[in-house]
Amino acid sequence: MLPPPPYRFGHDLRVPGAEAQLMEVRVQPYHTQLGQANQGWVMVMLDVTAQRQAEEIARIRDRAIAASSNGIIITKADQPGRPIIYVNPAFERITGYPAAEVVGQSCRKLQSGDRNQPGLVALRRALNTQQSCSVVLRNYRKDGSLFWNELNVSPVFNEAGENTHFVGILNDITERRQAEAQLLHNAFHDVLTGLPNRALFMKQLDQAISRSQRNPGYLFAVLFLDLDRFKTINDSLGHQAGDSLLKIVADRLSQCLRLEDMVARLGGDEFAILLDEITSLNDAIHIAHRIQKTLDQPLAIEGHDVFTSSSIGIALSATGYSQAEDLLRDADIAMYRAKQSGKAHYEVFDRDMHARALALLRLEADLRYAVERRQLELYYQPIVALDSGKVQGFEALLRWNHPERGLVSPDEFVPLAEETGLIVEIGQWALRQATQQLQAWRVQGLADSLTVSVNLSAKQFAQPGLGEQIQDILRETGLAASYLKLEITESVIMENVTLAVEMLKPLRKAGMEIYMDDFGTGFSSLSYLHRLPLDVMKIDRSFIQSLQQTGESLEIVRTIVRLAENLGMRAIAEGIETEIQLRQLQLLGCHGGQGYLFSPPLTAEAAAAWLQQSQAETV
Repeated sequence: MLPPPPYRFGHDLRVPGAEAQLMEVRVQPYHTQLGQANQGWVMVMLDVTAQRQAEEIARIRDRAIAASSNGIIITKADQPGRPIIYVNPAFERITGYPAAEVVGQSCRKLQSGDRNQPGLVALRRALNTQQSCSVVLRNYRKDGSLFWNELNVSPVFNEAGENTHFVGILNDITERRQAEAQLLHNAFHDVLTGLPNRALFMKQLDQAISRSQRNPGYLFAVLFLDLDRFKTINDSLGHQAGDSLLKIVADRLSQCLRLEDMVARLGGDEFAILLDEITSLNDAIHIAHRIQKTLDQPLAIEGHDVFTSSSIGIALSATGYSQAEDLLRDADIAMYRAKQSGKAHYEVFDRDMHARALALLRLEADLRYAVERRQLELYYQPIVALDSGKVQGFEALLRWNHPERGLVSPDEFVPLAEETGLIVEIGQWALRQATQQLQAWRVQGLADSLTVSVNLSAKQFAQPGLGEQIQDILRETGLAASYLKLEITESVIMENVTLAVEMLKPLRKAGMEIYMDDFGTGFSSLSYLHRLPLDVMKIDRSFIQSLQQTGESLEIVRTIVRLAENLGMRAIAEGIETEIQLRQLQLLGCHGGQGYLFSPPLTAEAAAAWLQQSQAETV
């Protein structure tokens, strides 16, 4: 039985050549007069296609909003607190709040304690002025964890133009912000130690300089620190051990400082420290002492007790600086002066240091020109057998004939050549020049049995393929290996005994003799000496010059001569200047010697003349 009218039902009608239409049919009884019986039926057909399509679109929109990966929040705009009326599942996932807990609540529920964060300020302004906005906010999840979100808010207006709602689309950008923060951290911090890097240090230093310019009473200092013997540790134990050392040093440096100070790793084994707001230079010196005392303690690295120290340069802001680079440069200059003074020293920068640094810079440029323009030359000093007085050979000594300054002392330019790396090129040239010269004298009949000894620098000695390079030079010049003697300082050899043995054995096997130069000035261990493939110990001139003044020097020389004999070596004394020194050395049984008593270093031409005269006197 049908329910009471009217009856309604829908039916799809397809009109030929047209799209399907959805019709709503309404049926109701027809009466001619009120109270009369039903006279018939009236059927009304309505086209509700657009209405049903709109309803379908609304359902799709609702499903899309629910399926969106972005959080969506809708709030009332015309009620106090702008209460939330809808949140989608993505909002629940991002914030951790279920819809039941936030619908009806104020949207302030998620805001962080920082009410003045820029994003919130901009959001409040947009809401109050009914404007759209896009802001980045720092909010809290239900579990209390912080998250970052990008919120795009738009006002919704009714037909009358009244703002009734706000719609917010929330995008969780926490991972992106963390990645950006990590990139920013990496840009300003050292990856290995986690310390600030040069860029961040210079930024802080700029700020300190600006502050000192505004406040004349504000004082700060920069310490430039370089580890002593780091290369030796790195080469001996490996780069991993070197990295461990740098991490431990970074931690120890941080412990030496106050919270307001900064320590940065500039690169390699160099660190910089900014001492903020100190009262005087004594504060900086006190910190330098504390650092050196801390670094003097042994460091346990891969089962080894490693010892290191530091050279520290100090630059004070009171000197007056406008550029951070200048202040750091001067601290660096002071550090190099400290390193020249010996290990574990500190120096305070003064203006004279800067002048010397500029002079050194000019000297470096001149030295590069000297190498290019062949201004360097070798002088030759005779080495004499002390028992017979006969010439055994020559030591080739490097000299620089500067076009303006004349002869420049090797003590002045050789360390510079070593530091800049020019010494490698210069050393190869010296080897070739010395062997060519000796071979030329041999061809002239002036040096049938004489030898030439050439000094090898630390950087040359560390060069891979050194033995092959020397053999190539000997083949070029035609000189037999037995006539070439290689001199290496005690300090270079003892820097890494194992490496020295590996480097020297092939050279000695090829026929060259090895001289340990400046013996007695380094830190040779008797337990190592017997392992080294050495032929001669050269006694440093400092012991020879004081032979006449102290009995102590005499005993040292006597010990060195005996030690050389016991190890199957010969002893050659440097710097013999007087007959008394010569007689004492002869009595001690020293094999050979050189010095001004016999001859000063001579040019190649003067050395040839000296040989000719010696031969004539012998005849």
